[in-house]
Amino acid sequence: MYVKFEYTEDDLVNACERFLSRSKTVRSARVKGVVYSVVTMAIIIGCAAVGVGYGAAVVGAAAGLFVLAYQQLNYRDSLRGRLRKHIREQHGQFGTDVCEVELTPVGVCVRQCRMQVTYEWEVVEEMTASADSVDIYTRHGGGVIVRARAFEDAGEMSRFMDTAAGYIELSRASAAPDDGIAEGRRVGGVLKHG
Repeated sequence: MYVKFEYTEDDLVNACERFLSRSKTVRSARVKGVVYSVVTMAIIIGCAAVGVGYGAAVVGAAAGLFVLAYQQLNYRDSLRGRLRKHIREQHGQFGTDVCEVELTPVGVCVRQCRMQVTYEWEVVEEMTASADSVDIYTRHGGGVIVRARAFEDAGEMSRFMDTAAGYIELSRASAAPDDGIAEGRRVGGVLKHG
């Protein structure tokens, strides 16, 4: 089955966010950043309390908590800004481009930016659907976000998912028991590893 759609810089930023949100390393780095901020504030407030008094320490603590809350509330916008800069660094000024996705017996083939990648079904970890996309994630952090506008209607989107799920099931059934796939567990109709 073959679909294609135009995508924008905003679509790329959104796709990057989705892939990053699945990363344990990225989540860990964010938690560490919060912990470092809290520890730094505690040290500064502790020093202020010793030299100035507890009233100043309370004001300092309130200011520190405000800064921490502001940082967390703006995390997503800050991340989007950094991703946008990275995309422009890699692709130059970005308008629109075309993404072609083909489901084959071997895997999901993605063509975009004058490159082609095939993710074999054996490495597909999860497939999810939402109102705006079908997301296919692989074990190694890759995958593709197929935007809903690639499909003529909900029926075609459903057929796309059914076709992909069928190929995934076939790959699981034909996988050797010792390759680690057999120990996976079902999540959303697809084996999830981990």
